Amino acid sequence: MIKFFRHIRKSLLNEGKTGKYFTYAIGEIILVVIGILIALQINNWNENRKDDIFENEILTQLRANLIKDKLALENNITNAQSAGASIDKILAEDISQKVNDSIKYWLGDVVRFDRYRALTNAYEVLKSQG
Repeated sequence: MIKFFRHIRKSLLNEGKTGKYFTYAIGEIILVVIGILIALQINNWNENRKDDIFENEILTQLRANLIKDKLALENNITNAQSAGASIDKILAEDISQKVNDSIKYWLGDVVRFDRYRALTNAYEVLKSQG
C-alpha cells in the first residue's frame, strides 16, 4: 500500500503536476487524521467500558459491605439489649439472698464489649483509584 502511494507521488512530481500533488498530499493527511480520530474513539469506548465494569464491581462491594455492616449492627443491638435485660435482672433481685453464681451469670452479659467497625473495603479501593 505504501509503495502504491509512493509511486503516485513520484509520478505526479515527475510530470510537473504540483497542484495535483498538493491535492493528493492534503487527501493523504486527511486520511491519516481520520485514522487517528478513529483510533482515539475506539480507545475512549474501551476506557468507558472499563470504567463501567469497575463501577459495577465497586457498587457490588459497597452493597456487600453495607449488608455485613447491617448484620453486625443488628448483632450489637441484640447484645446491648441482652446486657440491659441482665442489668435489670441484677438490679431487681436482692443480692444478699441469692447465690453469687447467678450474679456471675448475669454479669457475663453485661461486661461483654462489642466494638463496631464498619467495612470500608470498597471505600478504600475508591480512595486509592483517586
